[in-house]
Amino acid sequence: MNSEKKGSKLAIGFIIAAVTSRLVPHLPNFTAMESITLFTGAYLGWKALAALLPILTWYASDLLINNTVSRLWYPEVEGIVWFTNDMLWVYISAIIIIFIGAKALKKWNPTKLAISAVSASLLFFVVTNFGTWMSGTMYPMNGAGLLSCFTAALPFLKSSLMSNLAFTAVLFGGYELVHYYAYESRAQLT
Repeated sequence: MNSEKKGSKLAIGFIIAAVTSRLVPHLPNFTAMESITLFTGAYLGWKALAALLPILTWYASDLLINNTVSRLWYPEVEGIVWFTNDMLWVYISAIIIIFIGAKALKKWNPTKLAISAVSASLLFFVVTNFGTWMSGTMYPMNGAGLLSCFTAALPFLKSSLMSNLAFTAVLFGGYELVHYYAYESRAQLT
C-alpha cells in the first residue's frame, strides 16, 4: 500500500475519532466538527469524498442527537427526526469550510492554520445564526431581530473559536506526527 493510501486511511481514522467529540458531554459548540471539516478539505481535497465525509458524519451525529438528548425540541415530529431546518445551514457552512480547507490549507503553516480555524468558526457562526434568524421562529424578521440573534449566540462563538483552534492544532499536528513516524520514517529506513 502506498503512502498516500495509508495517509488517507489515517486521515479518515482521525476524522472518526474527532466525531466522538460531538457525542460525548461537552460545552456548547466545543466540538471538533469544524476542525474535521477543515482537515477533510485540506487532506482529501475538494472532491466528492471530501464533501460527503464530514457532512455524513455531521448528519449521523445530528440524527443521533436529535432523536435522543434533543428530542424535546421537536414535539411536532412523530417518529424519527430525520431532518430539521437548522441542519441545512450547518451543512451549507460545512461545504464552505471544506472549500477553505482545500484551497487555503494545501500547504499550510501555523499562521494559515490559525487564520483558517478562526475563519471557519466565524463563517459557521454567521451562516448558522443567519439561518436561525431566517426561520422566523425565535427572532423578529427585521434588523433588530438579526442583531438579537447574533448577540444571543456570542457565547457559542467564543466556545467555537476556542475548540476550533485547539482541535485544529491537535488534528493537523497529530496527523503530521503520526504520519511521519508511521510512514515517512519507515520509508527512510528502507
